[in-house]
Amino acid sequence: MNELNKVLLKKVAAYDLIISVVFISVGYLFLGSSTIFFLLGMLFSYINLSMNSFVTNNLLIGYVPGKNILRLLSTLFRILLVCGVGVIIISKSDLNFIIYIIGYTSQLLAIVLYGLNLKSDERK
Repeated sequence: MNELNKVLLKKVAAYDLIISVVFISVGYLFLGSSTIFFLLGMLFSYINLSMNSFVTNNLLIGYVPGKNILRLLSTLFRILLVCGVGVIIISKSDLNFIIYIIGYTSQLLAIVLYGLNLKSDERK
């Protein structure tokens, strides 16, 4: 994996951690132990991002026979992983599923923060 991907993953992980701590600190007052599903969503979104970065980087660097099939299998695996967990959670509680989805989509905020930080670093 190249250095830019490693930096991206480390910084996004740091932003994910900050967002998780803030949400859990505030959310625990109102939602109690259900905030663990926010962490679960955040964890699966980070795993998804890491796997996507790793697979895409390896497929782009060299010649890999059947690269389209590998990309498809990787995408299907990631979708099944996230949806499988979502189905298990929603079968137990709708509120926990909503918290899981909020955690999963909160990584978009971390990626935006990374992009803004990157843009401000380029100006210096």
